[in-house]
Amino acid sequence: MDIQRARIHGDTMAAGAKLDFAVNVQPITPPWLQQALQAQVGSLAAYPSAAALQEATAQLAACWNLPADHVLLVSGAAEGFHLLGNLAPTRAVTIHPTFTEPDVVFASFGIPTTRVATTGRHTLDEPVIPLSDQPALKPAQPQPLATVVDHHTMVVVGNPTNPTGVLHRRDTLQQLAHSAHYCVVDEAFQDACDDTETLLGDVTSIDGLIVLRSFTKGYGIAGLRLGAMVAAPQILEALTSRRPHWSLGTFQIAAAHAIAEHMHTTGEHNPWHNLASAREDMRAKLVAAGFEDLSPHSVAPYLWMVPPTNDPAGLAQQLAAEARIAVRTCDSFFGVNRPSWRLAVRPAAQVATLIQAVHRCCL
Repeated sequence: MDIQRARIHGDTMAAGAKLDFAVNVQPITPPWLQQALQAQVGSLAAYPSAAALQEATAQLAACWNLPADHVLLVSGAAEGFHLLGNLAPTRAVTIHPTFTEPDVVFASFGIPTTRVATTGRHTLDEPVIPLSDQPALKPAQPQPLATVVDHHTMVVVGNPTNPTGVLHRRDTLQQLAHSAHYCVVDEAFQDACDDTETLLGDVTSIDGLIVLRSFTKGYGIAGLRLGAMVAAPQILEALTSRRPHWSLGTFQIAAAHAIAEHMHTTGEHNPWHNLASAREDMRAKLVAAGFEDLSPHSVAPYLWMVPPTNDPAGLAQQLAAEARIAVRTCDSFFGVNRPSWRLAVRPAAQVATLIQAVHRCCL
């Protein structure tokens, strides 16, 4: 596996940009969260409080109607994926296209991994195609997902997926979880979907189910790093068996407490305000400007598009150099065969600027 390729993410492409369509993070941290973090500056001389961490964990668990011992706060979902290696699965299956960090982790732990790509509308009901690092003598044949997942497998799937934006049905994921030894569902953008298909409530009843959540994206704190792993207590204990002490700092704990308090007092679990209308407005404008929509069913805060050019990667470089506009090219996603972009949903004025810049570059 090309680890260097797998480690290319939107933040790399957004460096130095004035206008960022590459990173799927809210551009502004909410004022109430900024205030909560600023209030902790005077306490940084002290070690992170274990009691405060326990309290924040319990508060978040209560927001999700879960026992506190089913929730583990982590330094972003990326740390959560790294902890999966401590479970030492016999083999892993990763369902692509998706976030590629799990593949990097499994490679570093020496865990045999099968990568498969979804087809058609990119749902789990359709056949998957096995992916290979080696040039194939003949194309792999599509096959049902059930043929590559068994009770010795740790399977990893995103919901919604990235960059397709497809939201898998909860009952389909439940069936997948029952067929695997461990089923890891990356719900980094599930809050943008109002948790309509979340498996958070299933961790108390489905053996081996692990759900990852991210707070960094919806609350605009990617630089802080904060997420959660939700699973049965014995799984969380195994996951943390080699975890360093003081894994979370004071700011991270304060952010978790503030987010849980905000969710509790407002009843608001979706920080992506007006996302659906902004996404559909952006979709319509891009299509009218000649973009091809590869994600007609996307419910995520991003769209998967082919720009009006024969060289999307070259156009992305030109936009970055000439207009300081960053887009996320999709060539580092496994299972994406068409040169394309993933574009974070942005306000109409920014979308108009992107379209104008694309048309100037394509003249």
